[in-house]
Amino acid sequence: MDVSKVTVQASFELNRIAEELVEIKIAIFQLVGMLNNNMENNNQETPLEEPPLPEPNEPDPSTLPETEPIEEPETEPEPLPDVEPIKKPEPIPNTHTSY
Repeated sequence: MDVSKVTVQASFELNRIAEELVEIKIAIFQLVGMLNNNMENNNQETPLEEPPLPEPNEPDPSTLPETEPIEEPETEPEPLPDVEPIKKPEPIPNTHTSY
């Protein structure tokens, strides 16, 4: 069986491309693994910080007297500007003749 020089070169080129694709696939898997680790680290629950204690001269919120709600004066909506009503377009006269 006679194999041409072009066929041999094409075979070598295909093998080289296949090896590069395998390397790319390995790199992608590594990147996905790194991304997964980062996401897991970011999603871990962080302990909540305790709220700061009030200063001794600040009153405790639970002992403050309740305040009456402030009533806002009602405002009337602004009147809409006068707008001309939209007119229906006039129908186009039928100029087609039957075929």
